[in-house]
Amino acid sequence: MKKLDIVYEDEEVLVLNKESNLLTIATEKEKNKTLYHYCREYLNRKNEKIFIVHRLDKDTSGIVIFAKSIRVKTILQKEFERREVLRKYECVVKERLKEDYHKLVKQYLFFDKKSGLSVPTKDKRKGKEAITEFKFSSLTDEGSCLDITIFTGRQNQIRAALKTLSLTLLGDKKYAKDNSSFMHLNFYHLSFKAGVLKKKNTFEIKRKFIA
Repeated sequence: MKKLDIVYEDEEVLVLNKESNLLTIATEKEKNKTLYHYCREYLNRKNEKIFIVHRLDKDTSGIVIFAKSIRVKTILQKEFERREVLRKYECVVKERLKEDYHKLVKQYLFFDKKSGLSVPTKDKRKGKEAITEFKFSSLTDEGSCLDITIFTGRQNQIRAALKTLSLTLLGDKKYAKDNSSFMHLNFYHLSFKAGVLKKKNTFEIKRKFIA
């Protein structure tokens, strides 16, 4: 059984640090090499169940939370839908930015099946609102580290916003056409409003890119 990087676990949730280049859930081409499959194996040994709350792109690393009951899954997913959850990411872009760099990207995205990309549109009926905030964090040898807060959870939202800003996310082969060894995008902080879960409502992992 694959060893899991467990951030936190109690009777309600299992929180993990997903590595890059690993699917969260199965696709038509891959059923078993997924975080969900490995977690289900782990919890089956303890006679516990697992339910998906949210997912990360295959090449994005960081926090993934699974529920251990339908009740907790429903509660947490409603928090995501109501935007009652704080989600913070970090990334590295190739461009060297100034310390006062700060952008709030508000756009409507729709997923174009032909290209496999989330594409901005001015037609609000066609797309879904995506709000993403970027702030300069530090310079690195490879470029600039940005701190990111997302207020919605659209497919490839951060990557689409970075493309809109003409920034090159290291390792993003789809949107930025960059061939770095891995995608430099990490989900490091997740918090719900107080009282949503019995024991803990904030989860954080060590940042990977900050200088």
